[in-house]
Amino acid sequence: MPNIELYIDKRLDNFFANSELESMKNILILIAFLSAAANAMTGHFIIPIDDPSLVPLSDFRVNNIKISPDSLSFTMPPEIASAVAYEVKFERNDVGVNTLNSYFGRAHCLQADERSIRCKINYNSLYQKVLIENLYKTMDYVQRNTQDIHELTDRLLVAEWFAGNPSGILYIEIGSI
Repeated sequence: MPNIELYIDKRLDNFFANSELESMKNILILIAFLSAAANAMTGHFIIPIDDPSLVPLSDFRVNNIKISPDSLSFTMPPEIASAVAYEVKFERNDVGVNTLNSYFGRAHCLQADERSIRCKINYNSLYQKVLIENLYKTMDYVQRNTQDIHELTDRLLVAEWFAGNPSGILYIEIGSI
């Protein structure tokens, strides 16, 4: 299967305004997501944190990603989301071709290259409230799983930062297409 580029910028919107071309675009997106649904189950959740010293600790492995043309679900890393805010699921609606929504926010997904999909995740104030109310559970998890005091301090700062700024990028690794 050829490489399917799904970066669609504003300049291409007019080109795809024609209904036949719009259908073609939707078919290409469907093929990309079906390929991903069959092969993709791992990836990384990366927090766009401001502090350069914390960047190495803001990249988290995610192993149970499920993606289809109609939905995206995964388990948030326990280092930044307690078990209460752990499972997230986004579903398609009429907002946009590559946009999935949830009770807790929005995900905008594009195929980055032939082996990966990039989803920008923006959680809403409701999810943020859940994160903040359960931050002590997240911090307890981090304390139980970190030995070094300096690393512990930095990991706690990352968890606290994410609770106050709940957004990130989910990179989904897909098998050979």
